[in-house]
Amino acid sequence: MPTACSLVQQGYGRGSCITRVNGKKALACEATLREEGESISRLIESIHLSRPENYLSIYQSGCNLSCRKCHSWYFSKVARGAWYSPPEIALLCADYAKRVTLREPRDRATAWHAHDACRCCGGCVLSGKRPPRCPGILASSDIVLSPQGFGPARNIVGFTGGDLCCKPDFYAECARLIKEKTELWILIETNGYGLTPEHLNLLREAGVDSFWLDIKAFDDEVHTWLTGCSNREILALPEEMLKYLSQRLEIPVARVYHVATFYSAFSLVPRGEHLIKVCVGTSCHVRGAGRILDALENRLEIEAGQTTEDRLFTLETVNCLGACALSPVVVIDSKYYGDMTLTKLDKLIDEYYKVGAEANAR
Repeated sequence: MPTACSLVQQGYGRGSCITRVNGKKALACEATLREEGESISRLIESIHLSRPENYLSIYQSGCNLSCRKCHSWYFSKVARGAWYSPPEIALLCADYAKRVTLREPRDRATAWHAHDACRCCGGCVLSGKRPPRCPGILASSDIVLSPQGFGPARNIVGFTGGDLCCKPDFYAECARLIKEKTELWILIETNGYGLTPEHLNLLREAGVDSFWLDIKAFDDEVHTWLTGCSNREILALPEEMLKYLSQRLEIPVARVYHVATFYSAFSLVPRGEHLIKVCVGTSCHVRGAGRILDALENRLEIEAGQTTEDRLFTLETVNCLGACALSPVVVIDSKYYGDMTLTKLDKLIDEYYKVGAEANAR
């Protein structure tokens, strides 16, 4: 039987999740994650000190997005590697901790900060000479050779490659055991698709220190084409997450709220599958935008700023769309519909309902 999807159970959409096993398609959580009683294990392609991140990277097979291509596609979308349990991962991390040459504070437990200390050229080791761009922070004795080149060994372990944060128990158990055995910071490189508030709380309590959020695309249409699923949940920041970010970043919640509300890509509530924007600027207003908005509110049984109960539509108003010659203008997702009339509007909404019904039937 298919694995119960924790995202669906929490009211979110399932990821695209397809991984190939012996030439056949399977759900990533079934092909690359084993749960037997209280034990859990993950299919891992390799574990080594990576460059230029300069930390211990755990390259996972299987992912909850089906990207058309990525640098880890050959193992994130194809099941391959060896099975590792959290205790085995923790033992490897404990061994790595003995070889750490650069200890970073927790707020630098990122890939971003890696080059502040070393450019990974190996010059100080190979020739005894430092290039002009060398930060000059580390001694040559701090530079070690890994399968990907020279650099320091930072006190960080990162989960990378395929992403199954939608099934967070493996990460949580690894984090607990790593924290018991080491003082390493724990980083999860993630596409964000499994980072629900429930999962974030679980990972935080287990000891995860930071996330590398790799958003594939901000435009929902582009994201869907690239990955096989929408990015609406990734960009939706619920109110409790703003407070959570404020506490973790130690900045006023008003500042976090300002960023979340200033950029239209973000939303404080989950949006529907289709985002409808009605221009109410001067040109559209004088040509009947008010009637268009009223008709939409009546048809969808919501007001501007709300989402339909079936989460098919979210309705918003904007002050200008830069298409005054086409007024009144309605935009659905990224497609512009100009010279809108009530008759054209009814037909347009009917078409979107039809497409939605056909998709659900499949």
